[in-house]
Amino acid sequence: MASDTLKRFPTSRGDFYVPHYDLWSDRDEVARGAGVLRPGANVALLGSCIVRQAASYLERRGYETFHSPGGYQYNVHAVRAELERVFEGKPWPVPVALEIPGSGSFVHPFRKNLVARSEDELVERDEQVSEQLASTLKAADVVICVVGTTAEAWRAGTGGAVVNEIPPPDVFNQGGWALDMGNLDDIRAEVRGTMAQLAKHTRAAQVYAVCPIPLYATWADSSIVAMNGRSKALLRAALEQELTEGETYLPMWDWMQAQTRRWSPTRSDGRHFDWVGVDRLMFFCERFLAAGEVPALSLRHRVSSALKDAGYRLRVRGLT
Repeated sequence: MASDTLKRFPTSRGDFYVPHYDLWSDRDEVARGAGVLRPGANVALLGSCIVRQAASYLERRGYETFHSPGGYQYNVHAVRAELERVFEGKPWPVPVALEIPGSGSFVHPFRKNLVARSEDELVERDEQVSEQLASTLKAADVVICVVGTTAEAWRAGTGGAVVNEIPPPDVFNQGGWALDMGNLDDIRAEVRGTMAQLAKHTRAAQVYAVCPIPLYATWADSSIVAMNGRSKALLRAALEQELTEGETYLPMWDWMQAQTRRWSPTRSDGRHFDWVGVDRLMFFCERFLAAGEVPALSLRHRVSSALKDAGYRLRVRGLT
């Protein structure tokens, strides 16, 4: 006999009564929000290259948003190093300024947007970004941390510190860099470190995701399809094993894999999201995180996104 607490699940073999089920045909629906995102919330975003577009969407929806002017973090090591630097003043794992031979410029091994004409200038800008990010994170209601795009990382020498991404060619070609393909135990340890930093130094609800944008390249001697799947699977598994009821997993990457119809959320490169695609992804995410009902996107919002995409396509074709 069916209990009032069970749901009826009709199939061709008869009816089942189970505590819960969800259908693939309903994959764009969200039955109940996680309850961490409220109207007008202050949201800080960390991590990989979807965060700029995610922040833009949330800002258009009336939230206060911030993502670091220092740039994206592409792996879990870089995310943790960023937070330890920001909150505890811990030195970067490698020298803050990498000089590009013959160029007279210096780049930051973890904050890719920081480029300067001198080491002193780079250090000063680095401190400014740290102060800005620390104050923003401490004031945030919600932190969305996209833990990485890839499990592959470059180390400064065998067993040395991991940097955010492959160094500029003139630096890389000097040698001394070793490829680390990543493993689940190491990734889990970095995720734990990130969670501990946010729990200790912020009051924000913690939300974690895997970047939905595929890899641009793999450094392994293998298929980009296989290695993209490997990286995403390791990151996804690490979050699955480390997050508790106190944190929220946001299925950005999972949503991307569920787009099996002819429509694609990406531009023609098959990687980067167009603005209509961002709207679809982030409307799903907004409802997934929400504490209540989420209003539909306004006509103005939808038209604006479609026009931006049309303008991009014209520029690519050389018509503007």
